[in-house]
Amino acid sequence: LVFFLAFENQPDRNGLWIIGIDGSAEQHYSFIGAYRWRGEGQLLVVPQDLNTPGAYLWQIDIHEDIVWELTDPRFDSLPIASNDWQPSPDGSVIAFRSHEDHNLWVFPLPELPLSP
Repeated sequence: LVFFLAFENQPDRNGLWIIGIDGSAEQHYSFIGAYRWRGEGQLLVVPQDLNTPGAYLWQIDIHEDIVWELTDPRFDSLPIASNDWQPSPDGSVIAFRSHEDHNLWVFPLPELPLSP
């Protein structure tokens, strides 16, 4: 289960949370943003960052608790319009609607690592 909290009375509770549906695992990340499941245990995140020129993409391996940048906003920001993006069923690409030209674009993703 993935969700985010914002505007909490205890600021350290704000951010993205991942909790196993059986309540067994709990991970907290201090950023918030849009997210989609890419594959089993692989979460794509577009962090909300007002200090960058455009949207960028991270991936979280929830089994290994590893976060890595898939794009760098300084070089290849994604002009995603209104949170209108979705990974393909096989996790090889994301499709998004561009806020620049309102067309649909396809962005290739690196291969998924093998499951742990």
